[in-house]
Amino acid sequence: MTRLMRCLRETRTGHNQQTGFSLVEVLVSVLITSIAVVGLIGMQGIAARNMQTARTRSIVAMQAESLATAMHGNRRFWSFGNAPANFRVAGTTITDPSGLLKTQSVRCTSETPAPTGECTPDNLASFDVQTWASSMAQLVPTYQAASECGTDETRSFTCALTITWVERYVRNAQTVANDSLATSGMQSFTLYIQP
Repeated sequence: MTRLMRCLRETRTGHNQQTGFSLVEVLVSVLITSIAVVGLIGMQGIAARNMQTARTRSIVAMQAESLATAMHGNRRFWSFGNAPANFRVAGTTITDPSGLLKTQSVRCTSETPAPTGECTPDNLASFDVQTWASSMAQLVPTYQAASECGTDETRSFTCALTITWVERYVRNAQTVANDSLATSGMQSFTLYIQP
């Protein structure tokens, strides 16, 4: 009989104890989860924008190296006294005081070679810069480039290629729920080339 009484007492106290979650506890946990999800969405937007920025910067660096390689491949043109002291490029427009780089270029490639004798160092340089400008205009539409080459005979011949472009980035402590929160600024990359 005492055993039965003990079981009944345990059953009664078990019914009096609360089991499960109250509505307030559920609401608090939903609120905390919602805040965490909103934070993750904001971080994902910032990460996506930063990835785009890194992509653009990588493209600019690779394109600058591409032009430097073309200059190295045509040393007869890109040497002291032959190459223009400076030139500028915006989109596909080339501004060159000497007029050598903006002339209609002969297609100096092995795929469709120019007739013998027509692919001179001047034509090759013109073709290289025009092809480079066209490629840059497609990859980074807001870019501008300027090349300043040394004019001092006592020093080794060096050109400084500076590329600038408009870059969109996210202001600190703000999410990128829409693009109006992003701002833009000019960025630049300079590569020193010794053809």
